[in-house]
Amino acid sequence: MGWLFSGRATRATAQLSAHVALVASAFLAWGAGPASADVIVVQSNAPGIRAGQLLEGGAKVTIPAGKQAVFVLPSGATRTVSGPFDGTASKLSQGSKSSSGVFDAVKRYVVTGGTSDSGVGAMRSAMPASLSKPVPFSWRLVPVTASGDVCLVKNAPIKLARAGKGEAMSVTLIDTKQSRKVRTTFPAKADTIPWPDDLELDAGATYAMLVPKKSPRQIRVRVLSEQPSREETLLVLHRERCQSQFRAWLLELQKAEK
Repeated sequence: MGWLFSGRATRATAQLSAHVALVASAFLAWGAGPASADVIVVQSNAPGIRAGQLLEGGAKVTIPAGKQAVFVLPSGATRTVSGPFDGTASKLSQGSKSSSGVFDAVKRYVVTGGTSDSGVGAMRSAMPASLSKPVPFSWRLVPVTASGDVCLVKNAPIKLARAGKGEAMSVTLIDTKQSRKVRTTFPAKADTIPWPDDLELDAGATYAMLVPKKSPRQIRVRVLSEQPSREETLLVLHRERCQSQFRAWLLELQKAEK
């Protein structure tokens, strides 16, 4: 079974990261972000509140006893509210700082379906049907259809995953830096298999994944020292640029209302 090992950060990388963080903080403090009272609904079983709604600060929010809803706050953190609750969206986001990057990313994926539409009303629902989640969200799975950055938990057993449990399928994994190639196989009716023991999975490393009759994919591994809380998941995924998991987590949040 594959295990994730921590890589070493160079002094130059650390200094650059600190510089970028300082510049980004200054920009966010100066630039415009989401209205400090706005929230986005990502899950709800309360009547009249639907996933995909952008609620402006003055919008009325009523959650009866026994019902609940999950909101993305202006900070990018999520908040689960159980009924009874009767107030406005601004009350939900009280004390929440603004983080335009995370909030806007959620709005693109959940509210506007990735379009540039900026005229979202106080209670407009537009959950795009085109967004799908072929592999469940996980900090320990690498979908063979993934591309870009993938966030994994340090020292955790990592598995490859595919959508569905079909016929046997081979996968070729290539460490692009070491030019090391390993082939592994999904048995019939298996949707996960361990990351190969003979291909070390390192932080910061890039791997190509080749599947028959599919376009080649390439991922870069990002290591998390510990698993984030549910409330901080979107913040972490956005910070680490793990976009596929970002979208998968948003869709995962909606399952309870189906």
